[in-house]
Amino acid sequence: MFILLTAGAVSTESVYAKTVVTLKPGDTYDFSEKSSYKKYGAFYVDITQGGEYHLKGEACNAMLRIDPPKDKTAMVYLEGVKLTPNDDAPGIASDRAAIEIGDSGGEVVLFTNENGHWSDGREGNIFEGQGRMPAIRKDNTSTKLVFASKRASDDFKIIAKADPDAFRTCAIGCYSKDAGIFSRLYSNTTGNIFFESGYIEAWGSQDFTNGDKLGYDRSDGGAANGANG
Repeated sequence: MFILLTAGAVSTESVYAKTVVTLKPGDTYDFSEKSSYKKYGAFYVDITQGGEYHLKGEACNAMLRIDPPKDKTAMVYLEGVKLTPNDDAPGIASDRAAIEIGDSGGEVVLFTNENGHWSDGREGNIFEGQGRMPAIRKDNTSTKLVFASKRASDDFKIIAKADPDAFRTCAIGCYSKDAGIFSRLYSNTTGNIFFESGYIEAWGSQDFTNGDKLGYDRSDGGAANGANG
């Protein structure tokens, strides 16, 4: 469960030199507004209530945390989002997820509304993990996570990618049980995930036993978690 640190309209509060931006239902948020680490430092964007939210923009110093209360639905519209947290982002050591789904027992819908068009030539809504964290981490079964889109088309795409140099790390799911001491902080269990519609690419990390990349999958409505075997 995440702790609500702020109240009212879109607001911020400094916590251990990091900023928490807490969104209200109906808000539109652009990650690019605080993408300068030198100016704004590391920050979280938190969604802790049911309602509709519209997200866009890119940042490597940010992480998104979504944890609506039980019996509430957070409808999160992705309208060109690219989160690739690196050492400038908050987190434990060098393990960071772009999106973390909390365990309060509500419902989270990640709805692809439109693609982003990025300077590296990629298109879509892009989420990348760092270290041994999945790109989209859900270390519980209590909260329902749904992926949906206007239609199953490359024009409405999610790309979730684990760190290619990590060991046995999935793109969407729980923190790897092989991740060492920090994995003990989490349940290493995931589930209650549904793929209703959309176009999803999920890339897992390497398996150093054979040097191969693991877990690439593409889904047009079926399961795709970039599993690591």
